[in-house]
Amino acid sequence: MFLKYQSALKALDIQALFWDMEPDYECRELEQNMAHHRDPNVPRHLNAAGLAEFEQDDEIRALNEKIAELGKRIGGQFETHKDLVLERNQLYSRKAKRLRKKRAEFVKQWWDTAYDEYVAGNDFTERDLTCLFDIYRKYMPERSRIQEALFKEVPLDSEEGKQCLRDMISLCTSTEKVAYYPRINPIDGHCLV
Repeated sequence: MFLKYQSALKALDIQALFWDMEPDYECRELEQNMAHHRDPNVPRHLNAAGLAEFEQDDEIRALNEKIAELGKRIGGQFETHKDLVLERNQLYSRKAKRLRKKRAEFVKQWWDTAYDEYVAGNDFTERDLTCLFDIYRKYMPERSRIQEALFKEVPLDSEEGKQCLRDMISLCTSTEKVAYYPRINPIDGHCLV
């Protein structure tokens, strides 16, 4: 089935033919062997609310009444009432087209909301609960020391109090464009790499 959509030229390795080499069909075989699956979560039918909304539509109610009336008039005698059977089949077709249209709208709306929810991350069962402050502390030891010492009750003239003040001043006055890493210092505010 896949081959009928594939270009005839794609089945040839033109470069290999030109250079009189062994053709390489690995890419083509990979494409042919790929399993193309649809998203299994896509709804195939209307949900109960959508179906109830469809059945409550005025036009669908009118179609159902006409179909029921024609069914009573036919009364099981299909051969004698061929024109009524044809009319009823046309009404069934019109109703089926409306249902297909409603289902297509439902699926389109599902895709739109599913994508938006995916991008928003509302349906993720696994979340990265790493606190950003923990990441910052790793690269900014001043923040780490402040977090550890900020709410300790020590005098400001103690070594810990002085270090806390130095770290707060350092964070407030820092103009570094890049962080210092062990054995790597920026030159003129630019990273070495």
